[in-house]
This record gives sequence, C-alpha cells and structure tokens, in this order.
Amino acid sequence: MDEYTGERYHSAVKAKYDISKSVIDDTVYRIGKLTTFQHDVCSGVRDEFIGMKAIYSELPYPDGYSKFNESTQAKGSSYDNYIDGLNYIIRILNVPAFLLVGKIAAKKLKPDKVKPIMFRYHKIESLCCAFNYDGDLEFSDEIQMRDFVCRKFESVLDPSCGYGILAKAAYRYDREVMLTDVNSACIYYILGRYGSLYENSVQKDS
Repeated sequence: MDEYTGERYHSAVKAKYDISKSVIDDTVYRIGKLTTFQHDVCSGVRDEFIGMKAIYSELPYPDGYSKFNESTQAKGSSYDNYIDGLNYIIRILNVPAFLLVGKIAAKKLKPDKVKPIMFRYHKIESLCCAFNYDGDLEFSDEIQMRDFVCRKFESVLDPSCGYGILAKAAYRYDREVMLTDVNSACIYYILGRYGSLYENSVQKDS
C-alpha cells in the first residue's frame, strides 16, 4: 500500500469519503505537464482532449456514482449516462483506453479485452477493460496498471479522475497527464496535492 501512503483516494466505499460541495469552475489549470479542469463526461469531448495518446480511469460502481454526484451538476444523471459518456469519449478519441471497472460496468462498456486484476486499494478482484490496444496487458493490479499506461504512452487522459492518483505515475515517467472530474473539489485537491510535483506556479486559461 506504499502507493497510497499519505494519499486521499476518492472512494464512496471508505468511511472517510468526503462529499465536498462542488462549484462551477471553467478554469483550465496547467502546471508543467499536468493539466486539470472540471468536466462532466456526460457532456461530451472537450477540445483539450484531442491529441492525448491514451485514456486511463478508475470507474465508480453504480452506488458510488450516485454518491459522488450528490453535490455536483451531474446530480440526476444515471450510471448508464456516465458509461455512455465514457464510451463516446473513447470512440471519438480512438486511442488506447484502459478502465478499471466492476462487472456491471464491464458488461455495459463492451471492451475489446477484459483482464481480471486485483484492486489493491479496496482489496477486491476487479477488471481492466481495454480498448484500441492489441498488445499484452502486463499488470496484475491497479498500481501496475497505472505504471503500464504511463510507461507506454507519452500523454494520458483520465476523464473521471477523482483525486487524481494517476498524477503520481505520470510524474514518475515524465508524462503529460490530463485530469478531469465533474467535482471541482477534486480539481482543487489535485492542484494542492500534486501541483508542486510539476511546477511552483500555476498558469490559468479562463
């Protein structure tokens, strides 16, 4: 669990999950190779997504999805809407995509490949759904999965990033990473937690 030491993982399962009130923030924050901003996957593809070389995300389960969105503009959207939004992003970008999911999401996503892996943070068995990728999936848990994606691709998008744990692997491999989430509280956490890894100053594009 060293990867999670000192980290705040965005989970609806753990008792310490903090439902912070989300506000609308249209700012795109750029800090070196880290870009982060608020975005709802149900609203489509942002221009900023174009050109990213791969997609990675750790999806909530259906019950968790509703809890995450209680205080965001996505309140009232269904889990099916969420899955449809991710499928649309994957289809439009047409790049390799790797999603850590449960069985319900795997059935809805219809990926090219499915690999059982261990979700070490929750200590449960989970699945990697892969799209647009012909190579071997050389990992057995979510930590190795993040490293695999960041090692293979020079830029990675996480369109449902929570508190942005992918930033650690991206930094290790000196990769460009784009982290977006519907909850602006997640974006502010990312800026505070990982911003100093990339640069000391924040550039804003409003």
